[in-house]
Amino acid sequence: MDSWLEQELNSLESSNTSRDYFEHLNRVAKEFGFEYCAFALRQAYPISSPKTEILTSYPLSWQLQYHRNNYIEVDPTVKHALQSQLPVVWNEHLSQQQPEFWEDARSFGIQYGWSQSTRNGDGSVGLLAFSRANEEVSPQEIKEHCYRLMWLAQLTHHGLSGRLSREGGRSYNLTEREIEMLKWTADGKTAEEIAVILSISARTVNFHIGQAVSKLQVANKTSATVKAALEGLLA
Repeated sequence: MDSWLEQELNSLESSNTSRDYFEHLNRVAKEFGFEYCAFALRQAYPISSPKTEILTSYPLSWQLQYHRNNYIEVDPTVKHALQSQLPVVWNEHLSQQQPEFWEDARSFGIQYGWSQSTRNGDGSVGLLAFSRANEEVSPQEIKEHCYRLMWLAQLTHHGLSGRLSREGGRSYNLTEREIEMLKWTADGKTAEEIAVILSISARTVNFHIGQAVSKLQVANKTSATVKAALEGLLA
Protein backbone atom coordinates (compact mmCIF):
# COMPACT_ATOMS: atom_id res chain seq x y z
CA MET A 1 0.00 0.00 0.00
CA ASP A 2 1.11 3.60 -0.71
CA SER A 3 2.76 4.84 2.50
CA TRP A 4 0.70 8.04 2.35
CA LEU A 5 -2.53 6.06 2.09
CA GLU A 6 -1.53 3.82 4.96
CA GLN A 7 -0.70 6.83 7.12
CA GLU A 8 -4.04 8.50 6.34
CA LEU A 9 -5.93 5.26 6.97
CA ASN A 10 -4.40 4.93 10.41
CA SER A 11 -4.98 8.60 11.26
CA LEU A 12 -8.62 8.61 10.15
CA GLU A 13 -9.53 5.31 11.75
CA SER A 14 -8.06 6.49 15.07
CA SER A 15 -10.49 9.44 15.13
CA ASN A 16 -13.04 8.88 17.89
CA THR A 17 -15.74 11.28 16.70
CA SER A 18 -17.09 12.56 13.40
CA ARG A 19 -15.73 15.98 14.28
CA ASP A 20 -12.19 14.64 14.81
CA TYR A 21 -12.46 12.68 11.58
CA PHE A 22 -13.57 15.73 9.61
CA GLU A 23 -10.93 18.00 11.10
CA HIS A 24 -8.28 15.59 9.84
CA LEU A 25 -9.87 15.64 6.36
CA ASN A 26 -9.77 19.43 6.42
CA ARG A 27 -6.03 19.29 7.12
CA VAL A 28 -5.59 16.93 4.16
CA ALA A 29 -7.49 19.37 1.94
CA LYS A 30 -5.07 22.14 2.88
CA GLU A 31 -2.10 19.87 2.15
CA PHE A 32 -3.51 19.49 -1.37
CA GLY A 33 -3.82 23.27 -1.78
CA PHE A 34 -7.51 23.73 -1.02
CA GLU A 35 -9.00 26.17 1.48
CA TYR A 36 -12.19 24.30 2.30
CA CYS A 37 -13.47 20.79 2.80
CA ALA A 38 -17.02 19.48 2.90
CA PHE A 39 -18.65 16.08 3.25
CA ALA A 40 -22.34 15.41 2.72
CA LEU A 41 -24.08 12.12 3.50
CA ARG A 42 -27.56 11.52 2.11
CA GLN A 43 -29.34 8.59 3.69
CA ALA A 44 -31.65 6.38 1.66
CA TYR A 45 -34.53 6.93 4.07
CA PRO A 46 -37.07 8.35 4.54
CA ILE A 47 -37.71 7.92 0.82
CA SER A 48 -39.95 10.98 0.50
CA SER A 49 -37.38 13.26 2.12
CA PRO A 50 -33.94 11.66 2.56
CA LYS A 51 -31.98 13.04 5.47
CA THR A 52 -28.73 14.75 4.53
CA GLU A 53 -25.98 15.44 7.03
CA ILE A 54 -23.26 17.94 6.18
CA LEU A 55 -19.85 18.57 7.71
CA THR A 56 -18.06 21.59 6.28
CA SER A 57 -15.31 24.12 6.89
CA TYR A 58 -16.91 26.73 4.63
CA PRO A 59 -17.37 30.24 6.06
CA LEU A 60 -20.31 30.45 8.46
CA SER A 61 -21.97 33.10 6.31
CA TRP A 62 -21.99 30.75 3.29
CA GLN A 63 -23.22 27.81 5.36
CA LEU A 64 -26.20 29.82 6.56
CA GLN A 65 -26.87 31.19 3.07
CA TYR A 66 -26.73 27.67 1.63
CA HIS A 67 -29.16 26.43 4.26
CA ARG A 68 -31.58 29.36 4.03
CA ASN A 69 -31.81 29.16 0.25
CA ASN A 70 -32.05 25.37 0.28
CA TYR A 71 -29.20 25.29 -2.23
CA ILE A 72 -28.76 21.58 -1.74
CA GLU A 73 -31.71 21.15 -4.13
CA VAL A 74 -29.99 23.05 -6.98
CA ASP A 75 -26.27 22.58 -6.27
CA PRO A 76 -24.83 21.06 -9.50
CA THR A 77 -22.18 19.12 -7.57
CA VAL A 78 -24.90 17.44 -5.51
CA LYS A 79 -26.97 16.66 -8.60
CA HIS A 80 -23.91 15.10 -10.22
CA ALA A 81 -23.22 13.04 -7.10
CA LEU A 82 -26.72 11.57 -7.18
CA GLN A 83 -26.27 10.52 -10.81
CA SER A 84 -22.64 9.49 -11.14
CA GLN A 85 -19.61 8.37 -9.16
CA LEU A 86 -17.19 10.03 -11.56
CA PRO A 87 -15.18 12.92 -10.08
CA VAL A 88 -16.23 16.40 -11.14
CA VAL A 89 -14.02 19.48 -11.42
CA TRP A 90 -15.59 22.86 -10.69
CA ASN A 91 -14.81 24.90 -13.79
CA GLU A 92 -16.39 27.34 -16.23
CA HIS A 93 -18.46 24.58 -17.84
CA LEU A 94 -19.94 23.55 -14.51
CA SER A 95 -20.66 27.18 -13.60
CA GLN A 96 -23.01 27.39 -16.58
CA GLN A 97 -25.35 25.15 -14.60
CA GLN A 98 -27.29 27.19 -12.04
CA PRO A 99 -25.31 30.43 -12.69
CA GLU A 100 -27.09 32.30 -9.89
CA PHE A 101 -25.97 29.66 -7.40
CA TRP A 102 -22.35 29.92 -8.53
CA GLU A 103 -22.43 33.72 -8.55
CA ASP A 104 -23.61 33.62 -4.95
CA ALA A 105 -20.94 31.05 -4.02
CA ARG A 106 -18.20 33.18 -5.60
CA SER A 107 -19.29 36.16 -3.50
CA PHE A 108 -18.33 34.07 -0.45
CA GLY A 109 -14.94 33.08 -1.89
CA ILE A 110 -15.94 29.66 -3.24
CA GLN A 111 -15.19 29.16 -6.91
CA TYR A 112 -12.89 26.29 -7.84
CA GLY A 113 -12.83 22.75 -6.55
CA TRP A 114 -13.10 19.03 -6.98
CA SER A 115 -15.70 16.61 -5.68
CA GLN A 116 -16.14 12.86 -5.61
CA SER A 117 -19.30 10.93 -4.83
CA THR A 118 -19.57 7.43 -3.38
CA ARG A 119 -22.31 4.89 -2.71
CA ASN A 120 -22.73 2.34 0.04
CA GLY A 121 -24.65 -0.91 -0.05
CA ASP A 122 -27.26 0.62 2.27
CA GLY A 123 -28.27 3.07 -0.45
CA SER A 124 -26.60 6.10 1.10
CA VAL A 125 -24.70 8.58 -1.07
CA GLY A 126 -21.60 10.44 0.07
CA LEU A 127 -19.98 13.52 -1.43
CA LEU A 128 -16.49 14.70 -0.54
CA ALA A 129 -15.47 18.12 -1.86
CA PHE A 130 -12.31 20.23 -1.69
CA SER A 131 -12.54 23.85 -2.86
CA ARG A 132 -10.84 27.24 -2.88
CA ALA A 133 -11.36 30.85 -3.93
CA ASN A 134 -8.57 31.24 -6.48
CA GLU A 135 -6.78 29.17 -9.13
CA GLU A 136 -8.72 26.73 -11.25
CA VAL A 137 -7.92 23.05 -10.66
CA SER A 138 -5.51 21.99 -13.40
CA PRO A 139 -5.55 18.67 -15.29
CA GLN A 140 -2.08 17.97 -13.90
CA GLU A 141 -3.33 18.54 -10.37
CA ILE A 142 -6.22 16.12 -10.82
CA LYS A 143 -3.93 13.55 -12.44
CA GLU A 144 -1.51 13.80 -9.53
CA HIS A 145 -4.08 13.48 -6.75
CA CYS A 146 -7.09 11.79 -8.35
CA TYR A 147 -6.61 8.27 -7.05
CA ARG A 148 -5.83 9.49 -3.54
CA LEU A 149 -8.91 11.69 -3.48
CA MET A 150 -11.10 8.85 -4.75
CA TRP A 151 -9.68 6.62 -2.04
CA LEU A 152 -10.31 9.30 0.60
CA ALA A 153 -13.91 9.67 -0.55
CA GLN A 154 -14.56 5.95 -0.15
CA LEU A 155 -12.89 5.81 3.25
CA THR A 156 -14.71 8.93 4.40
CA HIS A 157 -18.10 7.55 3.41
CA HIS A 158 -17.49 4.42 5.42
CA GLY A 159 -15.80 6.13 8.36
CA LEU A 160 -18.11 9.10 8.81
CA SER A 161 -21.37 7.25 8.12
CA GLY A 162 -20.60 4.89 10.99
CA ARG A 163 -19.66 7.68 13.37
CA LEU A 164 -22.61 9.88 12.41
CA SER A 165 -24.96 6.94 12.84
CA ARG A 166 -23.66 6.25 16.35
CA GLU A 167 -23.83 9.91 17.28
CA GLY A 168 -27.21 10.50 15.65
CA GLY A 169 -29.18 8.90 18.43
CA ARG A 170 -28.48 11.81 20.77
CA SER A 171 -31.26 14.12 21.87
CA TYR A 172 -29.94 17.64 22.25
CA ASN A 173 -32.86 18.83 24.43
CA LEU A 174 -32.35 22.51 23.68
CA THR A 175 -34.74 24.79 25.56
CA GLU A 176 -36.89 27.34 23.75
CA ARG A 177 -34.69 30.09 25.16
CA GLU A 178 -31.49 28.44 23.91
CA ILE A 179 -33.00 28.01 20.44
CA GLU A 180 -34.08 31.65 20.50
CA MET A 181 -30.52 32.76 21.26
CA LEU A 182 -29.13 30.68 18.41
CA LYS A 183 -31.71 32.10 15.99
CA TRP A 184 -30.63 35.64 16.81
CA THR A 185 -26.98 34.57 16.53
CA ALA A 186 -27.71 33.11 13.09
CA ASP A 187 -29.05 36.55 12.11
CA GLY A 188 -25.66 38.04 13.00
CA LYS A 189 -26.59 39.56 16.36
CA THR A 190 -24.01 39.85 19.13
CA ALA A 191 -24.78 38.95 22.74
CA GLU A 192 -25.11 42.65 23.57
CA GLU A 193 -27.55 43.23 20.68
CA ILE A 194 -29.63 40.20 21.66
CA ALA A 195 -29.72 41.48 25.24
CA VAL A 196 -31.18 44.80 24.08
CA ILE A 197 -33.73 43.12 21.82
CA LEU A 198 -34.97 40.76 24.54
CA SER A 199 -34.52 43.19 27.46
CA ILE A 200 -32.22 40.86 29.36
CA SER A 201 -28.57 41.04 30.32
CA ALA A 202 -25.71 40.04 28.01
CA ARG A 203 -24.59 37.68 30.77
CA THR A 204 -27.93 35.84 30.52
CA VAL A 205 -27.61 35.64 26.75
CA ASN A 206 -24.11 34.17 27.03
CA PHE A 207 -25.31 31.69 29.65
CA HIS A 208 -28.00 30.28 27.34
CA ILE A 209 -25.62 30.20 24.38
CA GLY A 210 -23.06 28.41 26.54
CA GLN A 211 -25.67 25.82 27.48
CA ALA A 212 -26.49 25.27 23.81
CA VAL A 213 -22.80 24.91 22.92
CA SER A 214 -22.42 22.28 25.65
CA LYS A 215 -25.52 20.31 24.61
CA LEU A 216 -24.58 20.34 20.94
CA GLN A 217 -21.05 19.26 21.83
CA VAL A 218 -19.30 21.90 19.74
CA ALA A 219 -16.49 24.36 20.41
CA ASN A 220 -18.23 27.74 20.16
CA LYS A 221 -21.44 29.60 19.36
CA THR A 222 -20.63 29.72 15.65
CA SER A 223 -20.41 25.94 15.47
CA ALA A 224 -23.51 25.65 17.67
CA THR A 225 -25.52 27.90 15.34
CA VAL A 226 -24.48 26.02 12.23
CA LYS A 227 -25.09 22.60 13.77
CA ALA A 228 -28.50 23.62 15.12
CA ALA A 229 -29.49 25.03 11.73
CA LEU A 230 -28.36 21.93 9.84
CA GLU A 231 -30.17 19.69 12.34
CA GLY A 232 -33.39 21.62 11.70
CA LEU A 233 -33.54 22.92 15.27
CA LEU A 234 -33.94 26.55 14.24
CA ALA A 235 -36.90 26.04 11.90
